[in-house]
Amino acid sequence: MSRLSLTAPLASATSTVRELQPSDADAVVAQAARGVPIARGRILIPSNSEQASAQIAEFDALREKDQATLLGVFDSQSGELAGVISLRLHEDFVAEGALWNADHHGTRRVTADGLALLTAHAHRHMGIIRLWVEVDPLDQFARYLSAKGGWQLEAKIRPPGGPDKDRYSSVR
Repeated sequence: MSRLSLTAPLASATSTVRELQPSDADAVVAQAARGVPIARGRILIPSNSEQASAQIAEFDALREKDQATLLGVFDSQSGELAGVISLRLHEDFVAEGALWNADHHGTRRVTADGLALLTAHAHRHMGIIRLWVEVDPLDQFARYLSAKGGWQLEAKIRPPGGPDKDRYSSVR
């Protein structure tokens, strides 16, 4: 079993985080179609079931190789998908995070809680010392996510020829 695998879902009264399964593809597409989905970091927002199924299969293979994982954040009360989070290892103890959710208050709250659960779990049980993500500096929800997840603004990035980014991280 990969160190990036969850042996059981992570759960709170607000959210449940678990590995996405092929049977979740339609729920992923339905959530992406709800409102305007917003991505933070490098993650595909699938627009159809084939893309969602391919993404889930790709991350299943990457998880088996200890390279990445794709997780769904579900509302603990309704069971509905609220957001999707990925972690990609870049070094033995460093992972790049990314997530997307529909731009809706309820899904933002559930996704933020799920991110906090996953951040704590990644540090305690996955052997990840540093998690990081680069986001649009105008994204107000990124600040909310960072506060809920225990992440902090690490740096302002000015890539050559690209838009400015804020890098948030969580270090154990």
